[in-house]
Amino acid sequence: MVFDIAVVFFAFLLTYALRQNSNVIYILSLLPGDQTIGKLNYFSAYLNVLILLLFIWWIALGSCGLYESFRRKNFFEIVWNIIKSTFFVMLIFSAIAFIFKLHFLSRTFVILSFFIASLLLIIERWLLVALSRYFRKMGYNYRNLLLVGTGARAEKFIKLVHKHEEWGLRIVGLIDA
Repeated sequence: MVFDIAVVFFAFLLTYALRQNSNVIYILSLLPGDQTIGKLNYFSAYLNVLILLLFIWWIALGSCGLYESFRRKNFFEIVWNIIKSTFFVMLIFSAIAFIFKLHFLSRTFVILSFFIASLLLIIERWLLVALSRYFRKMGYNYRNLLLVGTGARAEKFIKLVHKHEEWGLRIVGLIDA
């Protein structure tokens, strides 16, 4: 959760810097001296929006299940949950911006902010998943399981657990009645 908030905060700062200096990057001006993309308002105005965005991101990521255990989730499920969170944040933030008439917000800034935040969140989750799965394969961060039953289903489950060492599950025994 703390990493996610830090990633969204960094994405916000990166977006502001990119958008503020976009006149250096953007070269589609057709007329000399014509400024197609204007400067943003003061950073202090955007800081108020940042606090709101961080809260909305936190709610969205939590409601999409990104703070639950991802031991058995594949990476595409995690990416899909981040994309769902992004659309949820965009919807809520757009409604708030419309209701409270936040006209100072640049549409380019908002779209770029959501895109960069989503991309950085996906990279962050990929690193977390890869690192935790690596440690689980090395024998750290595992959970002990005691299975009830010794039939075919238990045998099938044991094979499944041994096949997926990255889940970090260790079967310590079987109980049969």
